[in-house]
Amino acid sequence: MQDFVNKLKIRLLKARKERDSATMSVLQVALGDIENAATKQKKPLEDKDCHSILRKIIQGNQETLECEKKMQNEGGETTTSDDVGKLLKEIEILESFLP
Repeated sequence: MQDFVNKLKIRLLKARKERDSATMSVLQVALGDIENAATKQKKPLEDKDCHSILRKIIQGNQETLECEKKMQNEGGETTTSDDVGKLLKEIEILESFLP
């Protein structure tokens, strides 16, 4: 886990230096979820557990996008294209850390 978490932290630091708010935001959430899971288990997580957490975040974003498409097709109120773009960027960022 430590190598994987370090990789996330290094990318987070780079995002901070570049003032990349989308990357900072999604990596902070991912690291927080990983640290919470490790605390609950009272032991460091394995890489596969960390990957599972990232996949769960990705799945949540994909479900949000699906709901957005459904609402758009039904003529309901939709979110802005900026929000959709942000979700797509978050998915891309997180997928870059998966094997």
